[in-house]
Amino acid sequence: IRLCREKAFGAKILGANLEGPFISEKFRGCHLPEYLSPCDFEQISDFLDVIRMMTVAPELPGAMELIEQVRAQGTVVAMGHTGTDFGTAREAVRRGVTNVTHLFNAMSPLHHREPGCVGAALSLEVSAELIADTIHVSKELFPLVLQCKGLDKLVLITDAMCAAGMAPGEYSLGGQKVLVDGSSARLENGTLAGSVLRLNQGVKNFRRATGISLPEAVCLASRNPARVIGEKERGAVRPGNYADFALVNEELEPELTIVEGQIAYRR
Repeated sequence: IRLCREKAFGAKILGANLEGPFISEKFRGCHLPEYLSPCDFEQISDFLDVIRMMTVAPELPGAMELIEQVRAQGTVVAMGHTGTDFGTAREAVRRGVTNVTHLFNAMSPLHHREPGCVGAALSLEVSAELIADTIHVSKELFPLVLQCKGLDKLVLITDAMCAAGMAPGEYSLGGQKVLVDGSSARLENGTLAGSVLRLNQGVKNFRRATGISLPEAVCLASRNPARVIGEKERGAVRPGNYADFALVNEELEPELTIVEGQIAYRR
């Protein structure tokens, strides 16, 4: 909270993404069940200046009212960690949901008679996040997701935990032991616990699987996420925007970063 509210030079924390506690116990993923909570606007109302996006399972009691309350305060609402059916998901979109948290992961799957959250994400007018590490979602599905969401409604994310960029070993996430093997992060029972993906690698993975151009792939990781949270002056190069740039080599490894017109990092 302090880092979101303070101004600092370099990379900016534009806000918090609250992935819980208003999520399904069945589809909680690596979230501890004791940290889940019934839908309660008062529980988060004092922090909405920091919370830029919040994930809600729309089938929970009181979820629709919570969605409307949060949206009225200007915070983006996503649906995820959910067992919702298609009709409930569609109603949640009508009430104000505009994004889907890590598509395919921790949600009701696509079935030809029960489209679930995945079916809603692919067919409704919402943006959808994708963890493009080829572990959370098979790379063979990347072209299908692109075909359904297009270049404007797809957002590449990492869902990375604290071991991203670190050596294989044992780490902690929310007090739980996480085992990292260099390509994935898992609880002791094998459940994926976020990822260790770097965003530039996700861009490369998605581009390799779909054949889209480099500028198109970069937009999925810059312009589109900025749009999702309403950052109109970031994520794209145009007059009046913040001068934020990353200069990369042919392997998309950063050589130089410029934040608001000032050099923040040089390789």
